[in-house]
Amino acid sequence: MRTLAAVGLPLGLLARRRAFARLFGARGLTSLSAGAYRLALAWLILVRTGSPLALGGMAVAMALASILAPWLGALVDRLPRRALLVATDAGSALACLALAGLGAGPHLAILPAYVLVFVVSSLGMLDWTALNAAIPQAVLEGELAEANGLWSAGMNVIGLAAPALAGLALAAVGPVVTLSIVALGYAAAAATVSGVRVAPVRTPGPQTGVWQAVREGVRFVLGDAVLTRLTLISAGLNLAYSSTAPMVILLLQRRMGLHPAAIGLVFAAEAAGTLAASALFARFGRRLERGAGIMAAGALLALGLGIWAAAGALVLAIAAAALVGFAVGTGNLHMLTLRQEIVPPALLGRTLGTTAMLGRLVMSVAPAAGAALAAGAGLVLLFAASGGVALAVAAGLGPGLRAAARRARRQAVAPSG
Repeated sequence: MRTLAAVGLPLGLLARRRAFARLFGARGLTSLSAGAYRLALAWLILVRTGSPLALGGMAVAMALASILAPWLGALVDRLPRRALLVATDAGSALACLALAGLGAGPHLAILPAYVLVFVVSSLGMLDWTALNAAIPQAVLEGELAEANGLWSAGMNVIGLAAPALAGLALAAVGPVVTLSIVALGYAAAAATVSGVRVAPVRTPGPQTGVWQAVREGVRFVLGDAVLTRLTLISAGLNLAYSSTAPMVILLLQRRMGLHPAAIGLVFAAEAAGTLAASALFARFGRRLERGAGIMAAGALLALGLGIWAAAGALVLAIAAAALVGFAVGTGNLHMLTLRQEIVPPALLGRTLGTTAMLGRLVMSVAPAAGAALAAGAGLVLLFAASGGVALAVAAGLGPGLRAAARRARRQAVAPSG
């Protein structure tokens, strides 16, 4: 907590909202485990296959979990949140152990590994939806930006050491043992969250079937001008980011020749950038305009990817990672808070699931396309082109989002009758 206070975060919210504070404290192990898992998995695939396309396939398997997001959102609106959170951590622990078993030999069975990656990502999607649907119920409406920023900052402070620790573990004991340690972390997280009480959110009226509930969420998103534009922007920025994210480790290892411990520090810099974005959002997010913040995030992402394209030294790699982390953190917080602010609580789980699917579906093809471009034209062109996409999305779609949001606010305050 002292670390959080040192960056000026409003910790008084934890004292005022007990349910939020308990949930906040219980999820640290999940954040730590998830951060170490991503680097350990990427390193396992790299050392066992040596293939950029295999890394791209890993990212595709992760992204494909978004297809299930509307159904996972329907589960969030129906089942006890605590049970879902325990199940996601326990399932991730078992999947990580299975991945360690697959990687124990000299060759990695890549298709079974992709299936397990898909399982872990699906569980992570369910976890993300349940958490973000619960936060508005744990705080007051005017505290949403503060709560989201504080939550993001806290999880980043807790998980800031994860990439660096994972890098040290990879150098010392290799990816198989590292994944086994990650599995223990997930298991401890499941035990911890089992003691947290999360009040259920009940949908008023008779409960519809799952397919009907999913259709309600889809219709709500596609029928709302703000949510439709927000989803398009999310898809475009995800295209820029996800086409390059799995290639970063290849850039650092092959082009720059960095040691695994140094690679861990670079990934930690990205987490530090996200932490800085979270801290600023927690303090000032209530006063910021969501549309302008999303546009700024797209422009900063373009700049960070451009620096990646030119990076040839460790200091530039760290700067690019920090800037990308700041951009992604800022954009995600503005988009999440905007959704929470305008969506009724009874629809929030399904809406979050639907927007996650529509906004991230592009991530199922972007990593493979990025890997193919890197293999054919080189890493520099990949990162430069992705930066151009991010800038075009921010400049082309951002003004329309701002105008739609202003119209929605005017309609919300207009007198009825």
